[in-house]
Amino acid sequence: MDHVINFDLPTDKDGFIQRSGRTGRTHKGYAMSFYYENDDKSMATEIARIISQNGQESPAFLDSYVQESDYNFGQIQDESAPVEANGYQNNNNDNGYGSGGNGNNDDEWDTPSASESHQQQQRESSNHGATAAAAQPQQSSNPVIPDASADDDWD
Repeated sequence: MDHVINFDLPTDKDGFIQRSGRTGRTHKGYAMSFYYENDDKSMATEIARIISQNGQESPAFLDSYVQESDYNFGQIQDESAPVEANGYQNNNNDNGYGSGGNGNNDDEWDTPSASESHQQQQRESSNHGATAAAAQPQQSSNPVIPDASADDDWD
C-alpha cells in the first residue's frame, strides 16, 4: 500500500502500529492520521513514543502531551549497561512492546535523539484541535517505520 489515511485513530497502540506499518513493509509510502484532541488525547503519549522509537520526529502538538520519562516506558534499566551520549542506557533492541524493534541496527541514521527532538518540539508552538499528523518515511533508502509484521493474519 502506498498510502494509509486514518480518519479516526485506533483505540490502542497495537492498532496504530498495525495500520501505520502497512505502508512501510516495502519501505515506501505514507501514513497519515487525523488527531482530534477531545477524542484522541489518551493515545498521544503512545503515538509519540512509537514515532520516536522508530527514528522519526513526532509533531510538536503530540510531544506537548508527553513527559520526558514517557519515552522510556517499558525499558528495564540495567545498571551495568553503558549510558549513551543522549543520556539513556542502551540495554538491547527491545522497544518495550515485546518485539525487537524493526531489526535495523545501522548507525548511519542522522536522526536526533528522542531527548533532543522532544526539547526542540517543546519550544515550538503547539497546535491543538483537529490536526493531521503525517508519518512520512525518512529521506533515506531504508526508512524506519513501525513494525507491524507480527500481525499479518489478515493481509
